[in-house]
Amino acid sequence: MMTTSTTMMSTSDRRAELEAAIDANMFDRSTYAVYADELQRLGDPRGELIALQMAPETPETVERANRLIAEHGLAPPIRLSWKWGFVASVRLDPQPTTSLDHPSLRFLRLVSIAAVETGAQPAIDALASQPRTALRGLNLGGGRLGATACDLGVLDGLWSQLPNLEHLSLEGQNGSLGVLHLPKLTSLRIASIALRDEPLSIVLDQEWTALRMLGLSFGHATPSPALLARLFAHPFPELRRLDLAGNFLDDLIEPIVRWPGLPRLHHLRLSGGLTDRGAASIAHHAKAFRRLPELDVSDNYLSPGTAGRLAEVVPEIKLGEQRAVDDRDLDLYDY
Repeated sequence: MMTTSTTMMSTSDRRAELEAAIDANMFDRSTYAVYADELQRLGDPRGELIALQMAPETPETVERANRLIAEHGLAPPIRLSWKWGFVASVRLDPQPTTSLDHPSLRFLRLVSIAAVETGAQPAIDALASQPRTALRGLNLGGGRLGATACDLGVLDGLWSQLPNLEHLSLEGQNGSLGVLHLPKLTSLRIASIALRDEPLSIVLDQEWTALRMLGLSFGHATPSPALLARLFAHPFPELRRLDLAGNFLDDLIEPIVRWPGLPRLHHLRLSGGLTDRGAASIAHHAKAFRRLPELDVSDNYLSPGTAGRLAEVVPEIKLGEQRAVDDRDLDLYDY
């Protein structure tokens, strides 16, 4: 005869097994449907909510789902969206007033945390309070003018709690990244008003075997020659898109041409600091840049004549709008 403890263990194991399957494949409707049946068998209202949100939408299903959310306290007072019975994404205030350990956040996929001058450490600590195995995307900072000047905070304890993270965007400065070990990351964007050598060095310490997109916005800082040499010595075996923004782009054309990863790129964007000198270097290496499916040099300081000549030698180039050359000095100040 099966004991109560054995039955409870079997129920717990079955639920954990289904949750692990959902963590592995967030878009498998069949697993969600089985999970809904299991939750309904256990008397958990989220089982009915999953079934309602997976069913064709009608006024009746929407009304019933909203009633379940309200009656069972499934919606913390934060900005969020739902998917199949659980919260899929949230936008957190830097100092959240609600615990992120709510059961409805079990399959949270995307978190955005707004930037403020005083940092967002309380929200970061709340996110790091337990493993978030379903989380695929994190946007930290941004959402307001001047976000690149805001304090990122201490992030050292966060990464081990996000084992399946695929997309990471960091917008701010003075953050303590710690060891940025995220083996499943496919896109990484770091933007700062003055991106220092330390965070870039931490990025370059990792192998990034899955990374396909890298965006670095240096603001008014210029990385050391040693760091730039490391950047263009890094293999980035799966990288297909590289976005670089900074005031020193003229000096990057030669290293980019020599970089072994250039032939693998599908998209290269250089913005914020390219002048006619850099454009002349691109024209000189037109053969290398013609191999790129997309080369984007929008939002720089190219004069009309130079832009026109560049389009002739690299026909697939995207010029977009250019800044006035006379305004360049207004964007520069020392850090």
